Amino acid sequence: MPSVVIKPARDRDEYVVWSTVTESPHGFGDRAQAADLLRWGVRGDPEEPEPVLARVDTVGTSDFTGWGAWDDDGFIFKQVGWLPRPRVFEAARRMGGKACRLRYVLELVDRFDDDDGHYDEVVREYGEDAISLEGERKTAGLAFRQLKRTIEGWNNR
Repeated sequence: MPSVVIKPARDRDEYVVWSTVTESPHGFGDRAQAADLLRWGVRGDPEEPEPVLARVDTVGTSDFTGWGAWDDDGFIFKQVGWLPRPRVFEAARRMGGKACRLRYVLELVDRFDDDDGHYDEVVREYGEDAISLEGERKTAGLAFRQLKRTIEGWNNR
């Protein structure tokens, strides 16, 4: 389950592609834009959008295990805090800008109380560099390809 499509609110025409690899949005838009993202292959291979979006409209998520369904009130964002479901679309919208600074997205995140220094580490890692949907997709793609190479290496022993 590298990424799922979620609908943050039942009564709004808003969809977010959420990566479970980078714990961040990888795309967003209204239903037509979400369909285009799915046809484009935002979750890997291009896919027919209507069955995916019909499920999202019904249960709140494209995931068949129920991860991200209506009863999930938010998501972990980059291991630094909790992003409440009502703020997910705004986080994706901010990340969709050309020069979004991480701090503008973190304004929407409820920082974990038991932080072990990871929050500061993530902030240092990004610094003043822009965080973007495209960059997050590339990160997830690299991580997924590395995992695939590792598994293939194990299978070739």
